[in-house]
Amino acid sequence: MKRIIFIVALVIAVAVLAVMALRFFSGPEDAWLCQNGQWVKHGNPSAPQPTAACGQSGQASGLKIISPQAGASVSTPIKVLGSVNGGGWSGFEGQVGTVVLLDASGEELDRSILSATTDWTSQPTNFEANLNFSVAKEQAATLDFRNENPSGEPERNREYSMSVHLVPAAK
Repeated sequence: MKRIIFIVALVIAVAVLAVMALRFFSGPEDAWLCQNGQWVKHGNPSAPQPTAACGQSGQASGLKIISPQAGASVSTPIKVLGSVNGGGWSGFEGQVGTVVLLDASGEELDRSILSATTDWTSQPTNFEANLNFSVAKEQAATLDFRNENPSGEPERNREYSMSVHLVPAAK
């Protein structure tokens, strides 16, 4: 009986240590994110707020959006063009990330992969994506860009958001 209690206690201790080790080595979930041209806290970052500009004129560190321009009026389909050049933005298996189109209330209208149009193994890497949507009236919207992060490590996530203005398709 003592042997069974010892084995159960040992298994529980190993499980607790494994959970603690995974949490400790999984890396920080706290970071500064660039959203709508402003640095926003995600959790409780240990680093001070970045002093570099956050997403000015369709750019974030390592990401450049060529089309559409921030604040542009767009109708369906939206052809997104740009390039990545480091700063946590790079290619992997032919793509460089995703773009999500959100309406004024934050509801997802469409999502697309940012597909590499040049060699994804070298930088800069150009990309494109197409977004389709349907709106009944003009409204503000957001394009939310997220990097390709094959490591899955939260500290390597990058995000950039920019505003656009949705216009109903011509009939």
